[in-house]
Amino acid sequence: MKLKFEGTYKSLNSFESEELNDFTVITGKNGSGKSQLVQMFANLNQARSKLQIESNTNISRIQVEGIENISLGSQDHTRWKSDIDNLFESSRRIKTNTKTFLSICLKSGFWFNEIKNHEELIEKIDNDLIKEDDLNNLLRNTIVEYIRNFFQNKANDNYDKIISYLKNKIDKQLKPVIESLIFISEYFNKPIKSIKRYDFYSAPIPEQLTSTPILFDPRIDRSFYNYAKQRDQNRRLYFDKMVDGQVNTSISDAEFLEKYIPPWKLINEILAERKIGFQIQGIKKEEFSPDVPVAMQLIKISNKTVINPSDLSSGEKIIIGLIGKIFSSEYYKKDLQFP
Repeated sequence: MKLKFEGTYKSLNSFESEELNDFTVITGKNGSGKSQLVQMFANLNQARSKLQIESNTNISRIQVEGIENISLGSQDHTRWKSDIDNLFESSRRIKTNTKTFLSICLKSGFWFNEIKNHEELIEKIDNDLIKEDDLNNLLRNTIVEYIRNFFQNKANDNYDKIISYLKNKIDKQLKPVIESLIFISEYFNKPIKSIKRYDFYSAPIPEQLTSTPILFDPRIDRSFYNYAKQRDQNRRLYFDKMVDGQVNTSISDAEFLEKYIPPWKLINEILAERKIGFQIQGIKKEEFSPDVPVAMQLIKISNKTVINPSDLSSGEKIIIGLIGKIFSSEYYKKDLQFP
């Protein structure tokens, strides 16, 4: 790979690199333009007419690491509400039989798109949830939600064909939506078909279901806020259960903290284990309110001062950025999406 640049970008002037290996280290004195070169890659869309990348490999993505790629700002109820609204609207677009069928698949321990044929479906479905005859009727009713005249062609009256058509019709992105419906249904002990918009707002839906965590897009502030929001919802619902007798599966705050590790505890353990001299301030329950934005703060341990991420050195930014990837992989585990 070779880089060619014509013009000016901050303090950089025209240059042409030598042939670069797959792994290349750029070194230079302070102020020589190392960070500006990286910034030019980050702003490639603005510099595309001047910067050319000659490569035998088709480059579809350029990823710049560092704290600029980690969200450490302030979060409020607006973002959370937007995620919940999107989840609810997605659920509203799913037809009744499709919801029932997909939820039975997930409760049986698999996602529908993993099934090859009707025989495998019958083998994997939990018979305590639905009997074979009822499952077959549900399959027929589900395909009609997508293709109303499906059975006008007698050749289609075949369960393997129904499954094949449904696999093409059912979007894989529906899985977290169905998982959310199951979570709410079990949390409030109510049928999926009876779930309303306010149930989405009331239930402490796990963050992994409201937005897809991505390895190269660590949103630490969202993780912190969503956890604090989930904890706050659980505390309120636990009060309603204990005082008013509301039916829900909320737990005490102590049990919640034991069951769900706070994201700030995890990332600070990662920082301490690697002897990085910073901590990220968590959200105390008494300081959390949906009506007030919550600011995430980076603390320098040596003098207990709040540090603006933009004031860190280039090396510190890269290290903190990589810590964010370690945090994401440990916090989200199997729910983490890779590019």
